[in-house]
Amino acid sequence: MMETATIIDVRKEPARNESGLTIPGAARLLPSDAAKRWREFEGKPVILFCVHGHEISQSASALFAENGIDAHYMAGGFEAWRAAGLPVAKADSAT
Repeated sequence: MMETATIIDVRKEPARNESGLTIPGAARLLPSDAAKRWREFEGKPVILFCVHGHEISQSASALFAENGIDAHYMAGGFEAWRAAGLPVAKADSAT
């Protein structure tokens, strides 16, 4: 049986607040906290996303993978998710 991945929003706070939206059920992780909090996600696959799927999500997924976590980044990021018409939810302003 395939384990369900945890989706993690690693967008910087200004970008997240500007859009006001996120992927339903996504965990929140500030990019600056990734090195301190990766252990919270041990033992489960994760998919990280930023705005466009470039530097932030790729760096965070590399950090997670270096620590033995099955980690991937979302190609195209949140903007590609929205452009595809996939579900979105209101982003909580709390981190």
